[in-house]
This record gives sequence, C-alpha cells and structure tokens, in this order.
Amino acid sequence: MDSRVIKLTPAAHKHGNLNLSCCGKDFFPPDVFGGPSKKAGLGVQITLKAEGLPEPVKTDIPIDNKTGKPRWIFRKRKWVKEFVHCYKLRAGNTVIIERLAKRIYEIRPNNNQRISCQANISKTSSDTNLLSPTATGRPGSTLTNQQRFLLDETMTVHDSQFDHSKLDARKLNILNSPKKGGSSTLDSLPYLKELNVKIIENAQPIQFTPNINEHIHRWAPYMQGFSALFVQNILDQYKKVYRTPVILDPFAGCGTVLVQAKLNGFKSIGTELNPLLHFIADTKLNSWDVSPNYLFKTYKEIPKHKTRPAPSFLKSTSQFRPTVLQNLEIINGGIASIPVNTEKQEKVKNLLKLAFSAILVDCSNLKRSPCLGYVRNKVVHKSTPFVLFNQKIQEISDDLRLIQWQYKDFIPTKTKVICSNAMTFKHKNKFHLAITSPPYMNGLDYVMNYKIEMGWLEFVHSQRDLKKIKDEMVVCDNVSKGLIRKFYKSPSTYTNKWIEKIKTDIQKNILRRGAYRRQDMPYIVHKYFDDMYNIMKNVVSSLKSGGRFILVVGDSLIADVYVPTDLLIAKIGLDLGLKIEKIEKARERRSGQIRSYKLRESIITLLKR
Repeated sequence: MDSRVIKLTPAAHKHGNLNLSCCGKDFFPPDVFGGPSKKAGLGVQITLKAEGLPEPVKTDIPIDNKTGKPRWIFRKRKWVKEFVHCYKLRAGNTVIIERLAKRIYEIRPNNNQRISCQANISKTSSDTNLLSPTATGRPGSTLTNQQRFLLDETMTVHDSQFDHSKLDARKLNILNSPKKGGSSTLDSLPYLKELNVKIIENAQPIQFTPNINEHIHRWAPYMQGFSALFVQNILDQYKKVYRTPVILDPFAGCGTVLVQAKLNGFKSIGTELNPLLHFIADTKLNSWDVSPNYLFKTYKEIPKHKTRPAPSFLKSTSQFRPTVLQNLEIINGGIASIPVNTEKQEKVKNLLKLAFSAILVDCSNLKRSPCLGYVRNKVVHKSTPFVLFNQKIQEISDDLRLIQWQYKDFIPTKTKVICSNAMTFKHKNKFHLAITSPPYMNGLDYVMNYKIEMGWLEFVHSQRDLKKIKDEMVVCDNVSKGLIRKFYKSPSTYTNKWIEKIKTDIQKNILRRGAYRRQDMPYIVHKYFDDMYNIMKNVVSSLKSGGRFILVVGDSLIADVYVPTDLLIAKIGLDLGLKIEKIEKARERRSGQIRSYKLRESIITLLKR
C-alpha cells in the first residue's frame, strides 16, 4: 500500500490543519481538489478512516483563492483535533496516511509515537465528567462522538469512581468485557495451530466502495459487495492456470464477479436469492447490446402525467418528503407505462427500473451506512428525483458506449444469474473457479436493508414476503425465533468440536451477562455454519478437479466469544475434501460490540484435488 508520513504542526491542534504538502498531487485522485469555498464547489470526496475515531470522514481538499493551487489541508478539520487529542500527539510527532483504495485512506499514529487511548482515558474522563447524567448517551447528552467512543471502549476508571446505575446493560457489558483491547490475531492461535496454517498479511481493497467509479459496477450501489479490482486480481492471478475459466459465484449479489468475468470474456454463472439483487445483476450482465441513444430517447419520452403509488406496506410518508415522494411516483408511473413488446423494449425498461432503484435511498430521509437508517436534518429538494434519475441514465448511456466500443467482442459471452437458493440449486456445469463473499455473521439484515427498492420495484408486497426471503437466506441474527427452534430440533445438521465449544461459551456468557439481544444466539451461530456447509458442499460438487474455491469473509465477536469464521470455513473445506491453499488477511476491522477489539477480513483459497 502507498503511504506518506506527515509531521504535525501547531496548527493541527489549533485549527485541525493536517499538512498534506508532503503527499503530492499523485497521492490523491485529481478530482478531489475543490473550490476555495463550498459555494465555489466541492471536489469529489475521499473517505478517511482515522484510527480511534468511531466514524469515517468524507472530505475534499480546497484550492487557494488567489493562486488556484491546493491548500494542502482537508476541508473538514474538526476530526483532526479529536484525533490528536485521543493519542496525545504534539507538534513534531508524525502520523501515517495510507491509501487503501482509490478513494479510501487510513490515518494512524506512527508506531514509535503511538499512545494508547486506554492509557489516557482516566484523565480524559475526569476532565470531561464523562459519567455525569448528561454524558451517558441519553437524551440531553453533551458528549462528542469521540467522548462516547472513549466511554464505550476504553474506560479504565475504578468501580469506586462512578455509579454503575447510570449505565445501561449494554454499556456495563462493554465496560466489563474481557475482550476490550483484544484482537483476533491472538484468539486465532489455537485454531491455526490445529489447522497447521498461517495467515498471510496481504492488505488489499476488497470492499465495494471503489466500484462507485467503475463502469457497469456503478449502475447500482451495493454496500455489502466487494471490489471489482479484487476480482480482477484473482482472475489475473490464475490466468496461466486456467486459460478460459468458467466461473461461479454462489452469492452473486449485484453481479460484481459475473460482470468482471464477462469483461474478460469468461463464461460465468451465479445464484442469488434476493430478487432485487438478482434483477440488478441480470440487467447489468445482459443489457450490453442496448443502444445508448435508444435508451436516452425512451427516457426522454417517459410521460410525466402518469403516477404509480408508493408501496403501501412501507412507511413511505416518513421515508420521503411529500414533494419528493410525489415526483418519485411520477417517475415510477412513467416507467410502468412503457410497453414491452420486444426483447429490446424489455431491456431498456429494465435499465430504467434499475436506474430508478439506484436513486431511491439518496432521495429519501435515510442513509445506508451500511445499515438502513434515518438521517437527522437530511434535506432533499423536490427536484432531486429528476436530477438524480437523469444523471444515472446518462451514466448508464456513457458506459454502454464504452462497452460497445472496447468490449464488443465480449457482448455475446454466456453469462447467467439464477434466482435461486445456493443451498439447494444443482448446477449442470463444472467450474474452474468459484469466487464469492458470503453474508457475514453479524447483525446486518440483508433483506430489510433493501426493502425500499424491493417494494418500489414490486419484488415484495408485504412484510411477510420480506420475512419469507430472509428465512431462506444464510442466517443472520434478525431471523425469526421459530426458524431457529425448527433448526435445533432437526437431527441432520453439520457440526464440529469448534462449533460446539463456541456455542457452549456463548451460552455461558449470555447467562453471565443476564441480558442479550438473542437468547438463542448459540443456535444462530450453529445454523450459520450449517448453511455454509450446505452451500459449500454444493459448490464443491460443481468444481472441476484442480478448481479453486475463493471466499472473502470476516470473523466475529459474539457475547465476548471470538468466532473465527474464516478458519471455520476453511475447516469445512477440509471436511469436504478440499485443501487449504492459503488464508490471507486483507484488512483489519472493528467489532461492532467492542470497538477496541480488532477483527479481520480474510481471503480463503481452497483447492479441489
């Protein structure tokens, strides 16, 4: 990874100025440089992940009003003060800025000057009275985000210094957690020893975020996907092993693997259970021959006098401002009125529907980061639906022109995505490579997170429809209790000694805590690995001899119990007769429960002999 060392000046403490002059223009995307003021126009923002701060920062770099040259400071600077205060950094100390992806950067203290937040929290807590009645995250709290982070994660004050009754059960459990400041690196050692493998450090961008600037991939946002660059790196890595590989993605999502395979002229097949994501992937794959001029002509002819009401089962009047909602219903009605008598018309209508689905959350009072939730004080102008829809159609049209110019030979390449359950679907084809990223074992609800798009595009018509899809997917901790009861009464489930020990430890910790969001969490964890076993068994039977199964997955911390998801998946691979070729650590993550606990995201490569 490309990185720079930045020396702090007194202005970092006083004004939040981080002197970026040592980085040079080539270190940042050329479009990150914006006007001297917000009114003069912002540059295209980059994402900064500052170690120790709870939320990433999105910002650009302003230029000087007189010279037109970069000012070499970030426009947003308040976070810099919090960052240097957290680590007790002084003028003359240095920090490292590292480029993780095209628009994603990490900022951290230089190792030889790092001062742990945990070592400094006692003074911070006494100075700011963190545990006063107005500093517990309740209404009226005067805490900054940084103070809440310190309170939640690194409080080391003795019990006698504060009243525990001021803390809710969650904060008490965080305060008393034995996992504070821990890491998966240490907790993985017993499992790695038994597997007789080592984890290779191989940092690389694997998240979806860079795809927002990639042709075709950018047509629809999917926070839980992975990067096209990662997929391309895998294809390049094995191009001498498999000359013309046939590729499988059992969790196709919005089609990143399949699109990238087609851009290389490789045949591919995917399965996807979510009907919205299946539709997005299918449209992105099978619309390459649509005339951009015909698409734009159809778009311009969409009638403005026909409306189609918002889904009745969603809280649309809360999710959208009234004038915005009215204009979305006009666009939706206009698309619905387009006749479909030919394959050409169907493809164009699907592209319009995809574009419409891609703007819904941006037009709403919500944000997906990564879970869908309301944003306070978000302002959306009544014309926003028309503006964003026009931009998205223009974007798709531009990409179609590029495809038909640079990739015209690959347009006929056979690519298919099937709306089906990867646990049960039987493939007739045999594959050289299976590349995928399964759902992670966390609190993210992969169905409810896309309920708005699924409702507006009429893939679901009720909450019951959403629940039905959710219950068929790889389990998350928001599934119905009835589904889990049915599972643990079933005799034919996959297990091993690791899973059984993890279940026992989780159960003990839930009893010790006295309160937990799901009492049946041990069985949810068990079902997750049972689901993964059934899917992996299906994939293995479809792999050619010498084929590889490559999975991107993150580990978890549940009720203070470390769950080595990547290593358990590798063990399942062994049980299915595969060889563990390598396990790579792609990036570091943080536990959603104990933010000071370091998790990882891994790439597992399994070989069928």
